[in-house]
Amino acid sequence: IFDNIVARNTKASPDDDEPIKSKPHPDGIIHICRLWNCDPSEVIFVGDSVNDDIAAANRAGCGGAVLLQQGGCQLDTDSGYAVGDSELEIMERTPTLCVESLSELRYCIGAVLDEQDKIRAAESKLSSGDGYVYIPLTTIILSKCLPLA
Repeated sequence: IFDNIVARNTKASPDDDEPIKSKPHPDGIIHICRLWNCDPSEVIFVGDSVNDDIAAANRAGCGGAVLLQQGGCQLDTDSGYAVGDSELEIMERTPTLCVESLSELRYCIGAVLDEQDKIRAAESKLSSGDGYVYIPLTTIILSKCLPLA
């Protein structure tokens, strides 16, 4: 499970002079996605810092950026980078979903999968159009789980 880890001094290859940039830069996430042979849009990134983790996930183009706030409290886990207040910078720090535990995230993912099963069943009953029902994944997650903080 932990074959591919990116730490502060990790290099993309042994020949590189510089390490991969740390969060909030998206480089570490993009590097892992290359190793896993997947697109960041296929990844749900879970972190405990809006300034570092959520910003990096959104900048990388992750399919989901989940903020873990145990007990509903935002922890001071930021790296100390300056953050801005432009609309883009605020959007980069906005999570797709906030949860208090990984168990709660597991519940939300289960709710999404259940909803997808219902959509597939409805699709099979459609007789007109292209046969598809388009509902964004984040809409399903947000309708079944917690509102964003």
